[in-house]
Amino acid sequence: MSPEASPGISRRNARLAIAYRASSRAVLFAPYLYHFVTQTRGLSTLEFGLLQSLYYFVAVSLEVPSGVVADRFGRKRTLVLGAVLAMAGSLLRIVAFDFFVFACAEVLFATALALVSGADSAILYDSLDADGRASEYAHYEGLVQSSWLAVTAVGMTLTDLFLVRGDDPTLAFAATAAMSAIAVVCGLAMKEPPMKERLGVREITAGALRDVVRIPGILRLLAYSAGVFVLLRAAIILFFNPTLADKGVPVSFYGTALAIVNVAGAVVAWRSAWLMDRMGERAFFFLMPAALVVMYVLIVPASAPFAIALFCIQGAVLGAYPIAVRTQLNHLVPGAERRATTLSVESLACRMAYGTAVVVCAWTIDVLPLYTALLSVVVIGGIPFLAMLFLPRAAKVEMSKGG
Repeated sequence: MSPEASPGISRRNARLAIAYRASSRAVLFAPYLYHFVTQTRGLSTLEFGLLQSLYYFVAVSLEVPSGVVADRFGRKRTLVLGAVLAMAGSLLRIVAFDFFVFACAEVLFATALALVSGADSAILYDSLDADGRASEYAHYEGLVQSSWLAVTAVGMTLTDLFLVRGDDPTLAFAATAAMSAIAVVCGLAMKEPPMKERLGVREITAGALRDVVRIPGILRLLAYSAGVFVLLRAAIILFFNPTLADKGVPVSFYGTALAIVNVAGAVVAWRSAWLMDRMGERAFFFLMPAALVVMYVLIVPASAPFAIALFCIQGAVLGAYPIAVRTQLNHLVPGAERRATTLSVESLACRMAYGTAVVVCAWTIDVLPLYTALLSVVVIGGIPFLAMLFLPRAAKVEMSKGG
């Protein structure tokens, strides 16, 4: 065992991973971001779309390098740095009144996202593997995902009640910065899991990219993940605020509405390992994008309460899909030495797909009726699924039955 590790590392890191995910991803300003940028601070919808595109461009550019950093220098250090940068990004948005300052905040947040994505799942999987418990990964990833969504649900409801001043949600950014500070403490308390050897930067990068291309099923899994990600992110980042506004929902209820959505996600994430075992992998993977398409088709003619209920489909898929994808991908990755980098390649595929789509989607909101704009996202999000027709399937991957 590595001198960095200690007996029972899986128990310690699993508990801290739950707290880290819950605090680092509790973005309490998320329900108001579109409104804050366009209404409170006066930027246009197109500028908001450009900021989102910048965010994903930076995240895409740094995904693989940040994964290499985690594999080369340690997942713990990477997670701590990511939480620090996220805290700085939240604080910078508080003082942002023009496109340039918002853009700087987006760069900080994107860098934080790139550092954390891949490293958080890798440290959990390898900590469990160090104690011979890798088969329980889906169960623990479900708890980690569920904790984030549950904490966010409570936090957003409290934000609606106490932090939104009229139509001004500025204090939500301060609360998010405080949550990131908690994540810093959780990251510092983690133990680095054992690793047989630390490869060089070139070996990690080339090896991970080679695994993605050569191991059957990984490219197909990446295309699937990218398609679901576009449908998920467009729903909550671009269309959540305009849809609620169209239904006459007040801004001070946006956080509570998203909290309801996240409760659905927390429940599904908590039981995802059980659901995958009962339904079977193929049915589970098919159901998630199919449910999102139904949501997009039905949401515009729906009344306000029914529209919020339909957004719960987004929450449910958000709770389940990362667990399904990461469980399968972790089983396909041959070893710990390149795990964070390979997981970062999956994140890269998702961010690249959405970063490309977001500008078009934002433009559709400006120039098309809301219903037509929503249907255009279904078409754009379907492109990665078409690519799956030409990519090889994986050999049968045994899903964890933990939970």
